[in-house]
Amino acid sequence: MRLAPTRPCAPARESLWPALAAAAAAAAVYGATLCPTVYAEGSGELIGATYLLGTAHPTGYPLYCLLGRLFCALAPLASPALEVNAFTGLTGAAAVGLLVAWLGSRGLGAWSAVAGGLLWAFSATFWSQCVISEVYGLAAALALLVVGAATGRLDSPRRLALLGLLMGLGATAHLQVILLYPAVLWLALRGGSAAREPSGVAPSGGAAAAVATWWRRVTWLAGGAGLGYSSVLYLILRNGRGSAFHWSEISTAVDLWEHVTGSLYSSSFFALPAAAVAGNAARWLDLVRADLHPLLGPAILWGLWVWWRRDRSSLGLWASGAALNLVTGLQYHRDPTGFGVFFLVTLMTATIAATHAIDDLAGRVRRRCGGQPRLALVALVPVAAVLVNNWDRSDHGARTLARTYGEDVLRGLPADAVLVTEGDHVSYVADYLWRVEGMRPDVLVVNRLGRGGGGPGGRWAAADQAAWERRHILAGARPVCYTSPRAMPVPEWEFAPAGLVYRAVPADRAPGAAHTFPDSLLRRARTPAPDAWSRRLQAEYWFMRGEFLGQTGQSAAAVAAYEAAADRAPQSRTVRFNVAVKLLRHNNLKSALEHARAAVEIDPVQVQPRRLAAAIQRYLGRRAAGPSSAP
Repeated sequence: MRLAPTRPCAPARESLWPALAAAAAAAAVYGATLCPTVYAEGSGELIGATYLLGTAHPTGYPLYCLLGRLFCALAPLASPALEVNAFTGLTGAAAVGLLVAWLGSRGLGAWSAVAGGLLWAFSATFWSQCVISEVYGLAAALALLVVGAATGRLDSPRRLALLGLLMGLGATAHLQVILLYPAVLWLALRGGSAAREPSGVAPSGGAAAAVATWWRRVTWLAGGAGLGYSSVLYLILRNGRGSAFHWSEISTAVDLWEHVTGSLYSSSFFALPAAAVAGNAARWLDLVRADLHPLLGPAILWGLWVWWRRDRSSLGLWASGAALNLVTGLQYHRDPTGFGVFFLVTLMTATIAATHAIDDLAGRVRRRCGGQPRLALVALVPVAAVLVNNWDRSDHGARTLARTYGEDVLRGLPADAVLVTEGDHVSYVADYLWRVEGMRPDVLVVNRLGRGGGGPGGRWAAADQAAWERRHILAGARPVCYTSPRAMPVPEWEFAPAGLVYRAVPADRAPGAAHTFPDSLLRRARTPAPDAWSRRLQAEYWFMRGEFLGQTGQSAAAVAAYEAAADRAPQSRTVRFNVAVKLLRHNNLKSALEHARAAVEIDPVQVQPRRLAAAIQRYLGRRAAGPSSAP
């Protein structure tokens, strides 16, 4: 089946304005809603890896780091975080323009193509990722370049090599892009939409000629792909160099392979029970329905029917990628807070389907009524609805709590402290402020999950990590603080709450020697934040308030603070589990069981919440039978 447009394509000049206009509109909205500083989760790590040319978490994202650093050099702004955020917004706007151009090349009207690009631009998940430091805007742009090349003319070795080059670059942007590659390769190896064989690639006639044609196509594609994918060599060249954060040591071919393939996450795939997969499927349906606008759900179904009638080949390409996205995404185990970003291929496919419905409606209006104003109205009304519907969810212009939290952590440390960090929501914000902006140069920030922070070289083994911490604690030259009280490496010492961190202190210290929590910190967390990641940080304020109150003997007030932490982040499995543990220790069994069961419901795969819930249930049973046996 040939990949031919359903209508004659407009001349290049006439088809250029819709793409430029949509990209400009997206860039303007992204600029107005851009996060002005470091955001939560892994934003700080990616900013540091870009600005200081470090080694980001798998799969490394070398193209993003290199292009982002070039942008920072050419467009200096108020801070490195703002520069990298702005770069992300421009890559997202470029993806919007490319989508409009591709829709136009498939025969959709100009207004319909603009509508499709802006629907994608203002879809909640994609928009939210284009106003912080993230790789998804660049990944979407490269995916669309690959699809555009694959569905265009492949009638020369140069075009095949270009397609391979784009595929190689796309594979370095995000692994979701390669979900489109099986269909892309099928099109490329059969000749794409060209009516003739590539000039100079192979003659026609006979099985031998067909094999030669196939082999030459593979050669050109592979050559281009190898050139594009060679950007991963950046990871070897920069690993361990400079002052940047480096996720792990990359010194051998095996290290490089494990990093670029994300082997660290392999255990999270295809190991979910059926109930968890069903839960992910329900979340996905809610995501597709709400990402644009609930009222556009029927338009997606209508558009799939129109797309099938008009352009089955391109529908097959996107449907193949979406199916693979579902197979992998629904089987991926992670905290549901960031669920949507793992389904961008399905979300873009749904957006393109809705665009076909808009174009079909526009065609009906044109035939009956005519007039460009009516066509513009048909196209832009759904765009306006999506823009208004998603503005509050995606506007990050005032979301500065992550930076404030990192500043509170660092400012609360004693002089010359060593801060051992763990957990993305804490580690990377503090690391960015300390490493990139130079805040608290007297302290040493060490991330247990990476290198380059002053700890042992390479990715820490548990024994090396504990030994390194033990030496610093026993030396006594620098206070040692922790963001998470995992396991104290010195038996005679304990964790004592000190502001937003825990300080290692002797177990026989004077009572209350390290217990501090300035009441002024709570003003950050009194009003619930509008987004889940910020609420997760607000929960930290309340949780550490509970730790302080509990250690100083104020049990009732501590329980109230823990409950406030859970109230701030009710959908966080980690928060609900930690609150359940603390309430159990304060002998508040019924509330502890409620939070433990909530943690199980949020993430039914994790074993610890189930074990905790079962233990609390046993304590409650013993209490009902007689004197309390709870701890």
